[in-house]
Amino acid sequence: MSKNNEASLKDMADRAIDPAKQFASWKNYFAQGVHDDNFLIEYGYTCRMICDTLQNIAAMNVYAQKQKASNFNSPSNFVVIQKVIMDDDNLIFKNMMENLDSFYAKYGKKEVITAAENVIMFSLYSGRAKDFSVAKLEEMKNNLKKMGVPEQAVGARFLLAETKAYFKEGNAEKATDLIDRFYKGVKVIDKKDAQFIEKYVRENTRDEKSINKLNWIFKNGK
Repeated sequence: MSKNNEASLKDMADRAIDPAKQFASWKNYFAQGVHDDNFLIEYGYTCRMICDTLQNIAAMNVYAQKQKASNFNSPSNFVVIQKVIMDDDNLIFKNMMENLDSFYAKYGKKEVITAAENVIMFSLYSGRAKDFSVAKLEEMKNNLKKMGVPEQAVGARFLLAETKAYFKEGNAEKATDLIDRFYKGVKVIDKKDAQFIEKYVRENTRDEKSINKLNWIFKNGK
């Protein structure tokens, strides 16, 4: 609402027609070393809006490195966590996860949990998540759990990424154990889900022992 006025709208329009202030120029400015705080926040925010995760991470890493550790929990940096950061490895975000109680007291538990969940899920659904190790995924899961997100809900979000990581490591037993354990907690398995699981597992392993362990799920797809 603070921007809903004639002066702000005129400023927005002036910037839109000025090539030096258009977003296409910002990447070059960043590469050339324009790293003042306001520019980095605005650049990072715009990258988030257009889903340019890599540039967002790069800008926000520079921003975090410029901040004093004592300032990580400032109101402006909490807004940066809420509105800009897309990477759960960012130093400002990691500081929040290590000091949840103080953030809860200062900004409200609901607001902190919502902000943290958003950053973690941005990381999980990013293109680079395909290269996350099992240990990295476990860290992300534990961060959700310590905020009170139910284990079954956490498992549902991470099942595909975590099993992919295990299959990638050649550990079909661990991957199928996860699938087996997760679906034993599901009351009803949809036929299409069962068919997807069977196709997914058979595409990732030929280990018959591991595959047979999941026959009880596959039967729901027949």
